[in-house]
Amino acid sequence: MMKQTILRVSLVVAILTGFPGVLYAQGLMDAPSPLDEEGIDEPAGEPSDQEVISQSAKEYSETRRTVELPLEKKAKVVQKKLYPQNLRHELNLFFGVNPADSFVLSLIEGARYSFHINEMFAVQVVGGYMQSFDRDSTTLLTDDVDAGGLAIEPDFIKNSEIEGLVNADFVFYPVYGKFALLSSVILHYDAGIYAGAGVMFQDGGQPHVAPDVGLVANLYLLKWLSLRADFMYYAMITTDKRLQPTAESGADLGDQGQQAIGGNERGGTLVRHNYFITLGVSFHLPVD
Repeated sequence: MMKQTILRVSLVVAILTGFPGVLYAQGLMDAPSPLDEEGIDEPAGEPSDQEVISQSAKEYSETRRTVELPLEKKAKVVQKKLYPQNLRHELNLFFGVNPADSFVLSLIEGARYSFHINEMFAVQVVGGYMQSFDRDSTTLLTDDVDAGGLAIEPDFIKNSEIEGLVNADFVFYPVYGKFALLSSVILHYDAGIYAGAGVMFQDGGQPHVAPDVGLVANLYLLKWLSLRADFMYYAMITTDKRLQPTAESGADLGDQGQQAIGGNERGGTLVRHNYFITLGVSFHLPVD
């Protein structure tokens, strides 16, 4: 009995002495923390975590607008040319043909010298010598005319033969690029246009003014060597014999005959259209 009484008293004492501690702890949990009070939640002058995150996001956005976006708009596709031409000299040897004349096959051999002012602009001087050969159509047509009993010279049918040309041009290179050949060889190229004027020679060296325009493309094999292709057009201002029949041939042909061969009583000035396609090899100096 005594032992039971002692145990009961001890239990009551333990409950009475522990209950205030529980109440105190509960009070600490329910009481507002000093850190939550306004003005003292963070040390003075130091931003909160939320403010740091917001500031970082803002700086990233501003950096993308001021740095990345202009680079996306202004960055060049080719940052550095593997085959630069600035202040270099180019010597081109070429061979070509005039495919536009139905009666004469004209072959041209010549050379060009170009000075590249910078990567996009150049000036060039061109000289060429031509050889002309009658096509089969010329022989057949003159034979048919002769068989009809008319005296007509071949020059009434075909253009007078061109013997050579000299001209100067201003060249613009707006295109530079590269491509893969068979997915293993990288080839670089450039392309441009040019315009200028010069002189074409015909009939034993008689000169005629000839404005010209053209297209050019270079395929680079080495820094100092390239394959070059050109398409050239010359508008030669001349007097063609087909427009000036002689009195004898005019009498033989009559008015209809003169009209058929291109007779023009107002004079013989015309523009002869000459087209040339040339291929050649270019040497780019100085050699690096």
